[in-house]
Amino acid sequence: LHVRSRRQRQMCIRDSGNERASAPKQAVENDMPASREDLPVFDQSLAMQRCAHKPDLMRDMHQMLVAQLDNDLDTIRDLLASSDFRRPLECVHKLHGATRYCGTPRLENAARTLELLLKKSATVTEICGAAAQLVDELESLKAHDLDGLLATSEQ
Repeated sequence: LHVRSRRQRQMCIRDSGNERASAPKQAVENDMPASREDLPVFDQSLAMQRCAHKPDLMRDMHQMLVAQLDNDLDTIRDLLASSDFRRPLECVHKLHGATRYCGTPRLENAARTLELLLKKSATVTEICGAAAQLVDELESLKAHDLDGLLATSEQ
């Protein structure tokens, strides 16, 4: 997905194993991030901070993220229609990693939540609820005028 370096790809492949049966449900609940209402779709200052205050890098990271949105949406929607969690875990793990550099806290939150649930012994209902939330956040980001925001950051 958004992982560009060989090392990052290797880490994603290594971490994409099925670890769902290893941790209790309580661990997932303790790791859950802040609520959606507390977070913006896009936080430009966070994006700049995470991209070492380099506008070109910030723009490139967002372009890579946006270019992959449709594929991510398809993968997550497939999750809602099946019980094969390996492929979605790989996608969600990569997406979560990419959001760390893009200043998209709501998407980051949703991806992290689903990734944690996929790795733990979560119920199908919990996973499908988190997947639906992630689809909503991907759609929100897709509808957000990032090109306009990113263009004004260069001025």
